Amino acid sequence: MTRLRRPRVQAALVALLGGVVVYTLAHVVFPYHTSNHDEAVYLQQAAMLLEGQLYLRPPVDGPFRPWFFVESGQGLYSKYTPPTAAMFAVGKLLGGYRIALGLIATGALVGTYHTVREAFDARTGVLATVLMLASPLFVVEASIFLSYVPALFWNLTFAASYLHADRTGSRRTATLAGLAVGIAFFTRPYTAVLFATPFILHALWTLREQGRAVLDRVGLTALFGLVGVAVTLGYNAVLTGHPTVFPYQAFAPLDGLGFGYREIAGYSRTFTPQLSLRANAEVLWLFATEWVVAGPLGILAALVGLRTVRRRGFDDRQLALAGVGLSVPLGNLLFWGNLNILGALADPSDGLVSSFGPYYHTDLLVPVVAFGAVGLLAAVAWARETLPNQVSADRARPAVTALLLVGAALAGSVAVAAVAAPVEENYDVTRQYEQTYEPFDGRELDDSVVFLPRTYGNWLNHPFQMLRNDPEFDGETVYAMQRQQFAVVDSYPDRSYYRYVYRGQWARSWASRSSRGSSGSGSRAERL
Repeated sequence: MTRLRRPRVQAALVALLGGVVVYTLAHVVFPYHTSNHDEAVYLQQAAMLLEGQLYLRPPVDGPFRPWFFVESGQGLYSKYTPPTAAMFAVGKLLGGYRIALGLIATGALVGTYHTVREAFDARTGVLATVLMLASPLFVVEASIFLSYVPALFWNLTFAASYLHADRTGSRRTATLAGLAVGIAFFTRPYTAVLFATPFILHALWTLREQGRAVLDRVGLTALFGLVGVAVTLGYNAVLTGHPTVFPYQAFAPLDGLGFGYREIAGYSRTFTPQLSLRANAEVLWLFATEWVVAGPLGILAALVGLRTVRRRGFDDRQLALAGVGLSVPLGNLLFWGNLNILGALADPSDGLVSSFGPYYHTDLLVPVVAFGAVGLLAAVAWARETLPNQVSADRARPAVTALLLVGAALAGSVAVAAVAAPVEENYDVTRQYEQTYEPFDGRELDDSVVFLPRTYGNWLNHPFQMLRNDPEFDGETVYAMQRQQFAVVDSYPDRSYYRYVYRGQWARSWASRSSRGSSGSGSRAERL
């Protein structure tokens, strides 16, 4: 019992519980993956890394190109950088890709505890970890194969290590901070820059002391962080031919930061400052009302926490953590992706945001849960100080206990309802996918080639994410698009051939940025 009272043990239990929850949701709610078809990109890339490959070299050009892969003279390569896929690949080595999801979620929760502990104290860190686990945005994003929670893991590792080094002067954790922010940059460059900016400003502020120890510590963090930047630029040079051209730019040169005409895969918009303000206002509203812990109650707790810390007086580390609450939303004003995830601006239920939340703002959860924990603890302290003055001493303790229980029950029910809503919506998609993949269930397709329909053009795994090829295109089942079929047959002369077809139309198109799945009135695999 004594050990369970230790904050470190409590945080570890919350983190382990979070890993189990995420692993379970990944299996139960997302067995066929989601309506965000980028998951297959990362999993295809993970399979390639396990084989030591950066490129796919299919036997026939054209019918084997996966979604979001770039054509080059060396072969096909992913538009995404490899750290996220490498993390998923570790899960495969341990027994299954979804194991990685549970481990990453556990690591992110551990990082939450240590970051908030360094900025405040251990008790606040434990509560912040609970609030992170109860946030729908974290739970959903952690349960699927996308890069937002892996990037959050590295950003939290950086923040916790940086704050620890600042407090203790540790060169070891200063080095770890640099390595973590470097990997975060390699994972999601702009996300890492937005998260790290307040800490960079903090580091510059501390350098005013001009002490040798401070210079050494900050220098180590900067040095190893720049190593990560150098690795990223080197990777760009190898794949795209230029260090400052990222793979996503090679795939879609007009898919970048800033205002003006933007385009990706046939979808285009003129992104103006006015449109950005409108889209980001809606994204932040959804974040605050639906996707943080307990919705508006969580935001209220964070505001109370900010007021409490302001009254006590911010220290410089707390100010850096609070700065993330500004750098993330301000930086996202320059990114047109926040417009795309909304679908129709007038309809909050449209677009990818309805199922996955405002995922470009995932890092914004960190200051919200940190200051939310401060606010909740301040509210408890206020109740304990105030009630004894209002009621007799013998009734004060039961009154405080009753108040805490009612508050916990209310907040808990709101938090559970908030998490349940997106989980239920995603499970509706899963039930539709069950129909989609029914022709493959329990069917022997060894030594075969399956031709797939071009639902969204000349792409594999868009939308059929489950039907992926081995990196060498020599698996028991090979999947190809329904084009150049004679050339494919010539490449696999000794296999059986099937064609997958469905009646009706897919539910939504790529133009809506949602493309959630329904295969019409029926589907089947026909032998050719």
